[in-house]
Amino acid sequence: MKLGFAAAIATILVTSVGHAAPLPNYFTIRIEAPGIQETTATFDYVGVERFDGLSGGLYDTHDTDFGSSPIEATYSNLQVAPASIYGGAEGTGNFANVGRGSATTITFTQEGASGLNYFGYWLSALDAGNMLEFWSNGILLGTFAPADVIALVATNSDYYGNPTDPFLGEVDHEPFVFVNFFLEGGATFDTLVYWEDQSVNGAYESDNHTVGWWETQGQGTEVTTVSEPASTLSALFGLSLIGAYVYRARRRQV
Repeated sequence: MKLGFAAAIATILVTSVGHAAPLPNYFTIRIEAPGIQETTATFDYVGVERFDGLSGGLYDTHDTDFGSSPIEATYSNLQVAPASIYGGAEGTGNFANVGRGSATTITFTQEGASGLNYFGYWLSALDAGNMLEFWSNGILLGTFAPADVIALVATNSDYYGNPTDPFLGEVDHEPFVFVNFFLEGGATFDTLVYWEDQSVNGAYESDNHTVGWWETQGQGTEVTTVSEPASTLSALFGLSLIGAYVYRARRRQV
């Protein structure tokens, strides 16, 4: 299957720029208390994809309404796995899994009355390669690298190890944490791309993908981001590749 527009751009950025666009300052990131696997934020409208109605395996595409919400999207290149020591909220059902050097794209086709300004997920067995990109109208808003969250929970052993039965305490060298992303000032997104950095020997496990329009940010602890920006040269190179991709795509459409 051919990659969609956002996935193709993500591939360009992974190979040429790396972490070219850290999340801008209108993003607020909050993590929930240890063991909490759902957001404590409140919403005007919200939906959750839990993957539990799917069989394990690879899906070229998966359409979802996030639990009968007003939000709809298509997952591209979605890998689903049954609950294990590495993932699966509450220790049951399924979770999304991305292997080293692979990416999954979520393209939103119905975004509610105002759009989408919130994303949150249960990020299990967190490692340094778990990357997440936010896109709007074909423009990369920013990339979340997990180093900030890892640094925040490093001194709190309560985040480490699987907190769910029947896998309680497994994988005690990696944190398990629910991460919230709040966009402020009217900013919205329409595409997400999550991928596992090919330089890291790991995988990307997540569950309870939550999207909506937030009202309050809940009880989580705010994360201060210090993501490393790319050099100006690398950023310009990446943007030139994106421009070439857009130009070719438009010529094909004509």
